[in-house]
Amino acid sequence: MRERVARYGDRREDWEVFGSETKLEPNYARSQRRYIGASGSVSHDDPNSIRPTAFTMSIQTIPAGNRIPVHQHETEETFFVLGGDCTVKLFREDETVTVTLKKWDLVSIPASVWHDVSNDGTGSCALQTLLSQCPITPVS
Repeated sequence: MRERVARYGDRREDWEVFGSETKLEPNYARSQRRYIGASGSVSHDDPNSIRPTAFTMSIQTIPAGNRIPVHQHETEETFFVLGGDCTVKLFREDETVTVTLKKWDLVSIPASVWHDVSNDGTGSCALQTLLSQCPITPVS
């Protein structure tokens, strides 16, 4: 069971993982600390993270003025604000919903709903990101 424990001090703040997005738009720069799996990142084989069974979990840090671009997932995604604040926009059919989240607030985004996250504040925003796995694989 020791491999099911992830400590903050062992996590690396990875500023390169979203590098292709950052090359397109510098305001997409953000870091990710992977705890369970790799979330929505392109670095899916992080040997330092716990192998996911039902969901992935990471912490993203978004500097002031930066954002996560519009995207969607085939599974549910949840953002929980650990520090700072951010604005999440949800786009579904003809409806756009804008939600401002502050520390300890959460938004759960259903599968296939387009969304983005922006940090319009003066300090960094730390988001815990949970992304459901599809399909769920048992721990061996």
